[in-house]
Amino acid sequence: MPATRTRKAHRWQHNNRERRRATAGRPVQIAALVVGVAVLLPGVLGFVPGITTHYEMRDFAGHESGAELLGIFSISVLHNIVHRAFGIAGLISSAPSMALADT
Repeated sequence: MPATRTRKAHRWQHNNRERRRATAGRPVQIAALVVGVAVLLPGVLGFVPGITTHYEMRDFAGHESGAELLGIFSISVLHNIVHRAFGIAGLISSAPSMALADT
């Protein structure tokens, strides 16, 4: 009976360790998530008229756009699209890989 308990305890510890490893984010993944959200947020907020001043003056591309995010940062439609693309790429790269989860 004691040998059975030892094997069960060992199996439980091993499974618990594997579960923690699969669910815990690695520092690089956490950094990618934080940066992805930080880059995606201005890309989304750039299309919100209340947060973007002079919204009707925005151009598709270029520095001549009169629209500003929070009245500080000059924005354009293309700039917002690029922010969204890089933010989504950061979020995708922060997701755990299926190949790593199976090991």
